[in-house]
Amino acid sequence: YYVFKGPTDQQIRNECNNITCLNPKHLISLNEYSKLTLEKRFWDKVEIGKDDECWEWKAAVKSTGYGNFYFDGRWLPAHRFSYIIHNNLYDLKKDTFICHSCDNRLCVNPKHLFHGTNYDNVQDMHSKERHIWGDSSHFAKYSDELIYSLYKDSLLKTPKELAVEHNIPISYLCRILNGSARKTNYKKFYNL
Repeated sequence: YYVFKGPTDQQIRNECNNITCLNPKHLISLNEYSKLTLEKRFWDKVEIGKDDECWEWKAAVKSTGYGNFYFDGRWLPAHRFSYIIHNNLYDLKKDTFICHSCDNRLCVNPKHLFHGTNYDNVQDMHSKERHIWGDSSHFAKYSDELIYSLYKDSLLKTPKELAVEHNIPISYLCRILNGSARKTNYKKFYNL
């Protein structure tokens, strides 16, 4: 937020976190702001819809795409704060993950949030096939088709022959063949 002096020398807070915004609907005096309850401050920044819809965060957003809310002298992910106030868990451990069942990073609807561990979050990601692998990864050096053909050809040729034929370092080729260097979505090759 941005604090500046208003026309009557009182301090004014900009609630939308855009320091260039002078929309009167976004401005509030610090005296008025301090009177708002924490929950009111939070829910004023949310586009609340129906119970089963995503309730999107309208204020500060981190570069990761998650909403950001200032609470107790620090910034918290908005969905995490929503979970905290809905479940009255102000002592929630820092290592507890708050995950989205809807996969919308701006959603703060408590019905779309569940707590878990890093493992639970990764399992949820894999079950919904949201992880990046194969050709879709910007780290991919070789196409899925080439990886698949390497697997097929490895039954007939030695790794050294394959490495020379495809101009791939043999150490990397061995890591591809044992599955440690590259995960590939083979469903598209098997028409699944």
